[in-house]
Amino acid sequence: MHVGIDLRVLDRAGMEQSGLGRYGLELAAGIAAVRPSWTLTLYSNRPQLLPAHLRDRVRTTRWPTASGAGRAAWLHTAAAVQTIGDRPDVWFSPTFVLPAWWRRPSVVTIHDLSFMLLPDRYRGVANARYASAATRLSARQATRVLCGATETKHRLQERLHVAPGKIDVVPYGVSAAFFSDDAPLGDNRPARYLLAVGTFEARKGLEVLHRAVSTLNEDEATIRLILAGQPGWGTDELMNRLRDDPAVEIVLRPSDSELARLYRDAFALVYPSRMEGFGLPVAEAMAARCAVVASDLDCIREFAGNAPLYAPVGDDGSIVRHVRTLLGDEAERSQRVEAGARAAAVLRWEAVAEATACVIERAAAGCQTPGGAY
Repeated sequence: MHVGIDLRVLDRAGMEQSGLGRYGLELAAGIAAVRPSWTLTLYSNRPQLLPAHLRDRVRTTRWPTASGAGRAAWLHTAAAVQTIGDRPDVWFSPTFVLPAWWRRPSVVTIHDLSFMLLPDRYRGVANARYASAATRLSARQATRVLCGATETKHRLQERLHVAPGKIDVVPYGVSAAFFSDDAPLGDNRPARYLLAVGTFEARKGLEVLHRAVSTLNEDEATIRLILAGQPGWGTDELMNRLRDDPAVEIVLRPSDSELARLYRDAFALVYPSRMEGFGLPVAEAMAARCAVVASDLDCIREFAGNAPLYAPVGDDGSIVRHVRTLLGDEAERSQRVEAGARAAAVLRWEAVAEATACVIERAAAGCQTPGGAY
Protein backbone atom coordinates (compact mmCIF):
# COMPACT_ATOMS: atom_id res chain seq x y z
CA MET A 1 0.00 0.00 0.00
CA HIS A 2 1.17 3.52 -0.83
CA VAL A 3 0.47 6.07 1.94
CA GLY A 4 1.11 9.79 1.66
CA ILE A 5 1.78 11.66 4.92
CA ASP A 6 1.44 15.43 4.97
CA LEU A 7 4.24 16.79 7.17
CA ARG A 8 4.10 20.36 5.86
CA VAL A 9 3.27 21.66 9.34
CA LEU A 10 6.99 21.11 9.98
CA ASP A 11 7.98 23.53 7.21
CA ARG A 12 7.68 26.43 9.64
CA ALA A 13 10.81 26.71 11.78
CA GLY A 14 10.32 25.50 15.34
CA MET A 15 7.23 23.40 14.68
CA GLU A 16 9.22 20.22 15.30
CA GLN A 17 9.13 21.20 19.00
CA SER A 18 5.38 21.71 19.08
CA GLY A 19 2.88 19.00 19.92
CA LEU A 20 1.66 18.92 16.32
CA GLY A 21 5.19 18.57 14.97
CA ARG A 22 6.10 15.91 17.49
CA TYR A 23 3.01 13.91 16.57
CA GLY A 24 3.75 14.04 12.85
CA LEU A 25 7.43 13.16 13.16
CA GLU A 26 6.91 10.31 15.59
CA LEU A 27 4.14 8.75 13.50
CA ALA A 28 6.01 9.04 10.21
CA ALA A 29 8.96 7.16 11.70
CA GLY A 30 6.74 4.79 13.65
CA ILE A 31 4.52 3.81 10.71
CA ALA A 32 7.61 3.12 8.60
CA ALA A 33 8.83 0.79 11.36
CA VAL A 34 5.58 -1.12 11.97
CA ARG A 35 4.62 -1.40 8.28
CA PRO A 36 7.95 -1.86 6.43
CA SER A 37 6.19 -3.24 3.35
CA TRP A 38 4.31 0.02 2.76
CA THR A 39 5.48 2.66 0.35
CA LEU A 40 5.50 6.00 2.17
CA THR A 41 5.69 9.42 0.59
CA LEU A 42 6.39 12.19 3.10
CA TYR A 43 5.61 15.75 2.06
CA SER A 44 7.92 18.27 3.72
CA ASN A 45 10.54 20.87 2.89
CA ARG A 46 12.63 19.92 5.93
CA PRO A 47 13.76 16.33 5.33
CA GLN A 48 16.62 16.82 7.80
CA LEU A 49 14.10 16.48 10.65
CA LEU A 50 13.41 12.87 9.72
CA PRO A 51 15.63 9.84 10.36
CA ALA A 52 18.24 9.40 7.64
CA HIS A 53 16.68 6.19 6.31
CA LEU A 54 13.43 8.03 5.54
CA ARG A 55 14.81 11.08 3.78
CA ASP A 56 14.69 9.49 0.33
CA ARG A 57 10.92 9.22 0.78
CA VAL A 58 10.48 12.98 1.24
CA ARG A 59 8.97 15.09 -1.55
CA THR A 60 9.86 18.78 -1.36
CA THR A 61 8.29 21.69 -3.21
CA ARG A 62 9.26 25.16 -4.39
CA TRP A 63 6.13 26.61 -2.86
CA PRO A 64 6.74 28.92 0.16
CA THR A 65 5.27 26.48 2.66
CA ALA A 66 6.93 28.03 5.71
CA SER A 67 3.84 30.27 5.97
CA GLY A 68 0.33 29.11 6.77
CA ALA A 69 -1.03 30.62 3.58
CA GLY A 70 1.68 28.91 1.54
CA ARG A 71 0.95 25.53 3.12
CA ALA A 72 -2.78 25.89 2.46
CA ALA A 73 -2.15 26.90 -1.15
CA TRP A 74 0.16 23.92 -1.69
CA LEU A 75 -2.26 21.47 -0.08
CA HIS A 76 -5.36 22.52 -1.98
CA THR A 77 -3.77 23.22 -5.39
CA ALA A 78 -0.11 22.37 -6.01
CA ALA A 79 -0.24 19.00 -4.24
CA ALA A 80 -2.68 17.77 -6.89
CA VAL A 81 -0.07 18.45 -9.57
CA GLN A 82 2.84 17.12 -7.50
CA THR A 83 1.15 13.76 -6.99
CA ILE A 84 0.21 13.15 -10.64
CA GLY A 85 1.66 9.80 -11.64
CA ASP A 86 2.57 8.94 -8.06
CA ARG A 87 -0.69 9.34 -6.19
CA PRO A 88 -0.94 7.50 -2.84
CA ASP A 89 -3.67 4.97 -2.12
CA VAL A 90 -4.37 6.67 1.23
CA TRP A 91 -3.69 10.22 2.38
CA PHE A 92 -2.87 10.66 6.07
CA SER A 93 -2.96 14.15 7.53
CA PRO A 94 -1.60 14.33 11.10
CA THR A 95 -2.81 17.93 11.38
CA PHE A 96 -6.48 18.73 10.86
CA VAL A 97 -6.77 19.32 7.09
CA LEU A 98 -7.07 17.16 3.96
CA PRO A 99 -6.59 18.36 0.37
CA ALA A 100 -9.94 19.65 -0.87
CA TRP A 101 -9.48 17.76 -4.17
CA TRP A 102 -8.69 14.36 -2.59
CA ARG A 103 -11.25 11.61 -3.39
CA ARG A 104 -9.43 8.45 -2.33
CA PRO A 105 -9.40 6.94 1.20
CA SER A 106 -8.06 9.29 3.85
CA VAL A 107 -7.35 9.64 7.56
CA VAL A 108 -7.18 12.98 9.34
CA THR A 109 -6.18 13.68 12.94
CA ILE A 110 -8.16 16.48 14.60
CA HIS A 111 -6.38 17.25 17.84
CA ASP A 112 -8.78 19.78 19.37
CA LEU A 113 -11.35 22.43 18.46
CA SER A 114 -9.75 25.41 20.19
CA PHE A 115 -10.18 27.56 17.07
CA MET A 116 -13.95 27.06 17.39
CA LEU A 117 -14.39 27.01 21.15
CA LEU A 118 -11.74 29.59 22.11
CA PRO A 119 -11.45 31.79 18.99
CA ASP A 120 -10.37 34.83 21.05
CA ARG A 121 -7.30 32.84 22.17
CA TYR A 122 -6.46 31.58 18.68
CA ARG A 123 -4.25 33.20 16.03
CA GLY A 124 -6.67 35.93 14.99
CA VAL A 125 -10.21 35.91 13.64
CA ALA A 126 -9.24 35.08 10.04
CA ASN A 127 -7.11 32.09 11.05
CA ALA A 128 -9.82 30.82 13.38
CA ARG A 129 -12.42 31.01 10.62
CA TYR A 130 -10.18 29.25 8.11
CA ALA A 131 -9.27 26.52 10.61
CA SER A 132 -12.93 25.99 11.48
CA ALA A 133 -14.06 25.77 7.86
CA ALA A 134 -11.15 23.58 6.71
CA THR A 135 -11.48 21.21 9.68
CA ARG A 136 -15.23 20.90 9.21
CA LEU A 137 -14.73 20.02 5.53
CA SER A 138 -11.94 17.54 6.30
CA ALA A 139 -13.97 15.80 9.01
CA ARG A 140 -16.79 15.31 6.51
CA GLN A 141 -14.43 14.23 3.71
CA ALA A 142 -12.24 11.80 5.67
CA THR A 143 -12.80 8.07 5.61
CA ARG A 144 -11.69 7.95 9.23
CA VAL A 145 -10.98 10.61 11.85
CA LEU A 146 -8.38 10.24 14.60
CA CYS A 147 -8.18 12.11 17.90
CA GLY A 148 -6.26 11.69 21.13
CA ALA A 149 -9.02 11.70 23.74
CA THR A 150 -12.66 10.72 24.21
CA GLU A 151 -13.45 14.34 25.14
CA THR A 152 -12.34 15.42 21.66
CA LYS A 153 -14.40 12.64 20.09
CA HIS A 154 -17.51 13.97 21.80
CA ARG A 155 -16.76 17.49 20.59
CA LEU A 156 -16.31 16.23 17.04
CA GLN A 157 -19.72 14.63 17.26
CA GLU A 158 -21.39 17.67 18.80
CA ARG A 159 -19.74 20.51 16.88
CA LEU A 160 -18.85 18.92 13.53
CA HIS A 161 -21.54 16.22 13.47
CA VAL A 162 -19.02 13.48 12.74
CA ALA A 163 -20.58 10.04 12.97
CA PRO A 164 -19.17 8.30 16.06
CA GLY A 165 -18.49 5.18 14.01
CA LYS A 166 -15.81 6.87 11.90
CA ILE A 167 -13.84 8.32 14.85
CA ASP A 168 -10.95 6.41 16.43
CA VAL A 169 -9.46 7.53 19.74
CA VAL A 170 -5.73 6.81 19.91
CA PRO A 171 -3.91 8.37 22.90
CA TYR A 172 -0.55 9.94 22.07
CA GLY A 173 2.87 8.69 23.06
CA VAL A 174 5.95 9.84 24.95
CA SER A 175 9.37 9.83 23.32
CA ALA A 176 12.01 7.57 24.84
CA ALA A 177 14.14 10.53 25.90
CA PHE A 178 11.64 11.47 28.60
CA PHE A 179 11.30 8.18 30.42
CA SER A 180 13.18 8.29 33.68
CA ASP A 181 15.56 5.45 32.83
CA ASP A 182 16.66 7.36 29.72
CA ALA A 183 16.52 10.92 31.06
CA PRO A 184 19.95 12.44 31.75
CA LEU A 185 20.97 13.40 35.25
CA GLY A 186 20.13 16.87 36.48
CA ASP A 187 22.31 19.94 36.21
CA ASN A 188 22.97 22.78 38.62
CA ARG A 189 19.64 24.59 38.39
CA PRO A 190 18.00 25.66 41.67
CA ALA A 191 16.28 22.81 43.46
CA ARG A 192 12.90 24.49 43.84
CA TYR A 193 11.48 25.56 40.54
CA LEU A 194 8.14 25.06 38.85
CA LEU A 195 8.18 24.20 35.19
CA ALA A 196 5.76 25.10 32.40
CA VAL A 197 6.20 23.53 28.94
CA GLY A 198 4.61 24.36 25.61
CA THR A 199 4.15 27.05 23.00
CA PHE A 200 3.64 30.44 24.65
CA GLU A 201 0.14 31.01 23.32
CA ALA A 202 -2.99 32.58 24.76
CA ARG A 203 -4.86 29.38 25.65
CA LYS A 204 -2.04 27.94 27.76
CA GLY A 205 -2.99 29.90 30.89
CA LEU A 206 0.43 31.42 31.50
CA GLU A 207 -1.13 34.52 33.08
CA VAL A 208 -2.83 32.23 35.63
CA LEU A 209 0.48 30.54 36.41
CA HIS A 210 2.26 33.87 36.80
CA ARG A 211 -0.34 35.04 39.33
CA ALA A 212 0.09 31.79 41.24
CA VAL A 213 3.88 32.09 41.40
CA SER A 214 3.60 35.72 42.52
CA THR A 215 1.28 34.66 45.34
CA LEU A 216 3.59 31.82 46.38
CA ASN A 217 6.52 34.20 46.53
CA GLU A 218 4.66 36.54 48.89
CA ASP A 219 4.83 33.96 51.67
CA GLU A 220 7.43 31.37 50.68
CA ALA A 221 11.13 31.45 50.02
CA THR A 222 11.60 32.35 46.38
CA ILE A 223 10.14 29.76 44.04
CA ARG A 224 11.41 30.11 40.51
CA LEU A 225 9.36 29.48 37.41
CA ILE A 226 10.98 28.13 34.24
CA LEU A 227 9.04 28.44 30.99
CA ALA A 228 10.30 26.02 28.32
CA GLY A 229 8.96 26.32 24.81
CA GLN A 230 8.75 28.62 21.85
CA PRO A 231 7.04 31.95 21.09
CA GLY A 232 3.41 31.69 20.12
CA TRP A 233 0.60 34.17 19.67
CA GLY A 234 -1.56 36.44 21.79
CA THR A 235 0.96 36.70 24.65
CA ASP A 236 3.38 39.50 23.72
CA GLU A 237 2.49 41.76 26.64
CA LEU A 238 2.42 38.87 29.09
CA MET A 239 5.80 37.56 27.92
CA ASN A 240 7.32 41.01 28.43
CA ARG A 241 6.08 40.96 32.05
CA LEU A 242 7.45 37.47 32.54
CA ARG A 243 10.87 38.47 31.18
CA ASP A 244 10.97 41.37 33.64
CA ASP A 245 10.19 39.12 36.62
CA PRO A 246 13.42 38.00 38.35
CA ALA A 247 11.69 34.82 39.52
CA VAL A 248 11.07 33.70 35.92
CA GLU A 249 13.51 32.08 33.50
CA ILE A 250 12.60 31.45 29.86
CA VAL A 251 14.26 28.58 28.00
CA LEU A 252 13.60 28.86 24.28
CA ARG A 253 13.29 25.76 22.10
CA PRO A 254 15.06 23.26 24.40
CA SER A 255 16.32 20.04 22.86
CA ASP A 256 14.76 16.79 24.04
CA SER A 257 17.76 16.08 26.26
CA GLU A 258 17.57 19.53 27.87
CA LEU A 259 13.81 19.28 28.31
CA ALA A 260 14.22 15.85 29.92
CA ARG A 261 16.64 17.40 32.44
CA LEU A 262 14.20 20.22 33.12
CA TYR A 263 11.42 17.75 33.86
CA ARG A 264 13.65 15.62 36.03
CA ASP A 265 14.98 18.54 38.10
CA ALA A 266 11.67 20.39 38.48
CA PHE A 267 9.75 20.36 41.73
CA ALA A 268 6.58 20.09 39.64
CA LEU A 269 5.21 20.73 36.17
CA VAL A 270 2.33 23.20 36.28
CA TYR A 271 0.04 22.98 33.25
CA PRO A 272 -2.79 25.53 33.47
CA SER A 273 -4.02 25.20 29.87
CA ARG A 274 -7.59 26.21 29.10
CA MET A 275 -8.14 23.55 26.43
CA GLU A 276 -6.18 20.59 25.06
CA GLY A 277 -6.60 17.65 22.77
CA PHE A 278 -4.33 15.50 24.94
CA GLY A 279 -1.78 17.37 27.07
CA LEU A 280 1.55 15.94 25.92
CA PRO A 281 3.78 17.83 28.42
CA VAL A 282 1.81 16.22 31.27
CA ALA A 283 2.57 12.76 29.89
CA GLU A 284 6.24 13.65 29.33
CA ALA A 285 6.56 14.99 32.87
CA MET A 286 5.04 11.87 34.38
CA ALA A 287 7.38 9.67 32.35
CA ALA A 288 10.33 11.71 33.66
CA ARG A 289 9.07 11.25 37.25
CA CYS A 290 8.02 14.85 37.74
CA ALA A 291 5.02 15.76 39.89
CA VAL A 292 2.19 17.52 38.02
CA VAL A 293 -0.38 20.21 38.78
CA ALA A 294 -2.74 20.49 35.81
CA SER A 295 -5.98 22.07 34.69
CA ASP A 296 -8.91 19.77 35.36
CA LEU A 297 -9.51 18.71 31.75
CA ASP A 298 -11.15 15.41 30.85
CA CYS A 299 -8.55 14.73 28.14
CA ILE A 300 -5.78 14.80 30.77
CA ARG A 301 -7.70 12.75 33.33
CA GLU A 302 -8.25 10.08 30.67
CA PHE A 303 -4.56 9.12 30.48
CA ALA A 304 -3.18 10.57 33.74
CA GLY A 305 -5.85 9.38 36.14
CA ASN A 306 -5.33 10.63 39.69
CA ALA A 307 -1.58 11.14 39.38
CA PRO A 308 -1.71 14.95 38.96
CA LEU A 309 -3.26 17.44 41.32
CA TYR A 310 -6.05 19.14 39.36
CA ALA A 311 -7.08 22.80 39.45
CA PRO A 312 -10.21 24.29 37.86
CA VAL A 313 -9.38 26.12 34.64
CA GLY A 314 -8.23 29.67 35.38
CA ASP A 315 -8.06 29.15 39.17
CA ASP A 316 -4.65 30.39 40.34
CA GLY A 317 -5.70 29.95 43.98
CA SER A 318 -6.06 26.21 43.49
CA ILE A 319 -2.64 26.05 41.86
CA VAL A 320 -1.16 27.83 44.89
CA ARG A 321 -2.83 25.38 47.29
CA HIS A 322 -1.66 22.35 45.31
CA VAL A 323 1.94 23.56 45.10
CA ARG A 324 1.92 24.20 48.85
CA THR A 325 0.58 20.68 49.40
CA LEU A 326 3.47 19.23 47.40
CA LEU A 327 5.97 21.45 49.23
CA GLY A 328 4.66 20.38 52.61
CA ASP A 329 4.05 16.67 52.07
CA GLU A 330 6.92 14.81 50.45
CA ALA A 331 5.14 11.47 50.89
CA GLU A 332 2.17 12.62 48.82
CA ARG A 333 4.46 14.11 46.21
CA SER A 334 6.36 10.82 45.92
CA GLN A 335 3.12 8.86 45.71
CA ARG A 336 1.89 11.03 42.84
CA VAL A 337 5.23 10.76 41.04
CA GLU A 338 5.01 6.95 41.21
CA ALA A 339 1.40 6.98 40.00
CA GLY A 340 2.37 9.23 37.10
CA ALA A 341 5.27 6.99 36.09
CA ARG A 342 2.93 3.97 36.00
CA ALA A 343 0.34 5.82 33.91
CA ALA A 344 2.94 7.10 31.44
CA ALA A 345 4.61 3.71 31.00
CA VAL A 346 1.98 2.58 28.46
CA LEU A 347 2.19 5.77 26.37
CA ARG A 348 4.70 4.67 23.76
CA TRP A 349 4.87 6.02 20.22
CA GLU A 350 5.42 2.50 18.89
CA ALA A 351 1.95 1.55 20.11
CA VAL A 352 0.48 4.76 18.67
CA ALA A 353 2.06 3.98 15.29
CA GLU A 354 0.65 0.45 15.29
CA ALA A 355 -2.84 1.67 16.19
CA THR A 356 -2.65 4.42 13.55
CA ALA A 357 -1.49 1.95 10.89
CA CYS A 358 -4.53 -0.19 11.71
CA VAL A 359 -6.78 2.84 11.22
CA ILE A 360 -5.13 3.57 7.85
CA GLU A 361 -5.72 -0.05 6.80
CA ARG A 362 -9.38 0.26 7.77
CA ALA A 363 -9.64 3.48 5.76
CA ALA A 364 -8.08 1.76 2.73
CA ALA A 365 -10.71 -0.95 3.04
CA GLY A 366 -13.43 1.71 3.14
CA CYS A 367 -14.46 0.77 6.65
CA GLN A 368 -16.88 3.25 8.25
CA THR A 369 -17.36 1.48 11.60
CA PRO A 370 -15.19 1.73 14.70
CA GLY A 371 -12.35 -0.69 15.27
CA GLY A 372 -11.20 -2.20 18.53
CA ALA A 373 -10.10 -0.22 21.56
CA TYR A 374 -6.55 1.14 21.31
